[in-house]
Amino acid sequence: MLRARGLAVLALSALLHVPAVPAVPAAPAAPSAPPAAGSAPATAAAGPPAPGQTRSHYLTSVDPGLISRTGAADAIDAAGQGLAQALVVLDAGSPAGEDGSVRLPDTHSHAEPSAVQAAAVAYGKAWRAAKGPALMLVVGTTNYGSFTGGPHGAAWARMVESVARALPGIDVRAGLDAEQEYSTPLATRSWVEAYDASGTRPYVDFGSCTCPPAPSPPANHWTTEDVYAVAVGDGRAVVLPEIYAPKGGNARAWGRVVAWSRTQHPELPVRIVGALTEAGACNGPPKRSCTGIDLTPGPAWAQLTTVLGLGSDPGPDLRYLTDISYLPVAPARHHARIGAPLLIALMMLVGALVSTAVLAFVRLAPPRRRHRRH
Repeated sequence: MLRARGLAVLALSALLHVPAVPAVPAAPAAPSAPPAAGSAPATAAAGPPAPGQTRSHYLTSVDPGLISRTGAADAIDAAGQGLAQALVVLDAGSPAGEDGSVRLPDTHSHAEPSAVQAAAVAYGKAWRAAKGPALMLVVGTTNYGSFTGGPHGAAWARMVESVARALPGIDVRAGLDAEQEYSTPLATRSWVEAYDASGTRPYVDFGSCTCPPAPSPPANHWTTEDVYAVAVGDGRAVVLPEIYAPKGGNARAWGRVVAWSRTQHPELPVRIVGALTEAGACNGPPKRSCTGIDLTPGPAWAQLTTVLGLGSDPGPDLRYLTDISYLPVAPARHHARIGAPLLIALMMLVGALVSTAVLAFVRLAPPRRRHRRH
């Protein structure tokens, strides 16, 4: 999420380099070693071509009308690119209550889960009506703040189930922007465990990875095992990593986690399904300062496929590319200006009407009774 408190951390992760965990020889798709620190990211000339990109959104509003118009426009754009499948993240912000409520991104507005549900359903119905391609709709929150934990995870699962029932034919999933700087691993894993235990819909980890062993000490005492546990959940979760850093730090960090998972958990490695960028949020309107985290989708795809060691075939999982931005602002209504002469005339007319009404009231009012003085 594009917040002032996260800029320095993400920029730091873009610059840090730690030697890669070597891949298991028996796993040919394991990531190759990352390039030397400070070097430009390797190109992926022989890698799989980037798919078309979709638009994802920070939900600064849950107004169904605005969300519906956005969904229709996004669907038309995706269909125009010839996409056969698409993924869209609707990031509803940070937990604000154990009931599943959230604080909408970069606002002071809170939304109950019923409002988030209505917004997600409006988006999905509009996408379907506009004949967009097959859609994975990710209804997301973050692990930021004191309300991250089991109760919120369980409530989010119930909400996502309701969205899925209202949108047959759309692959509805929860999303968690899990970031090590946002909260403790205990709180985040509690959210994940409660979510998995409370519903049937999978979730997507669309977070960042300022991963151990960098920095030192790790933020909030996260370990690689903690990052892994959130990335896979009960085995149904997948990862859509934030690939924001032009110098390749985000991609290399996730490459190390994937390689580590293949050595430590070969029966259930981390599955990456695509890349998330936020160039749209940086470019605005309004334009925001995003130095060090302003990578565009094409280069992000190249970075990710390079660190994952993919050839021309991206494999069964890697298929999505999406760029997140803020919701479009509804156009302001323009009212005709009233000229000064007309305004004066209207004021005179109102004054005359008031005077006439007062005189009529005085004439019709019954006379006062005069009391004798004794």
